[in-house]
Amino acid sequence: MHEGSLAYSTATALIEYAKEHNIKRATKVEIGIGELTMIDEEIYKNWLIEMLKGSPYDSAEIRLVKEPVRFKCNICNYSWSLDEVKEKVIENICKEIVDCDTPIHYLPEIAQAYVTCPKCNSRDFEIISGEGIIIRSINYVE
Repeated sequence: MHEGSLAYSTATALIEYAKEHNIKRATKVEIGIGELTMIDEEIYKNWLIEMLKGSPYDSAEIRLVKEPVRFKCNICNYSWSLDEVKEKVIENICKEIVDCDTPIHYLPEIAQAYVTCPKCNSRDFEIISGEGIIIRSINYVE
């Protein structure tokens, strides 16, 4: 499980930010979790809360928000979600397998092989959101 190491990195970034900005007590932290970041959010959150004990975030509300994956075509500039192409991807990958789900959630690197722009069919695209973890906001009292 990589939830512990991700929580450690997040906690380190939060504590460093608190030191740099002289934050004494945070009240709320909002963290974006990318749709392609395959983690157990409950385990991640529990690790994070544990690692923040004794810090300015000790009693802060930790809110996790799912960040949907978005793609952007480098040819026609069209932007789309995984939901727009999910059926086609599953059809290409799974063929006749019943109860098949897109493995892009597990291996985002294979997106280039199975996803094409819904507008121009190009495979020249980038993932513009929905990967990784991002600290979206920190509320604190002065």
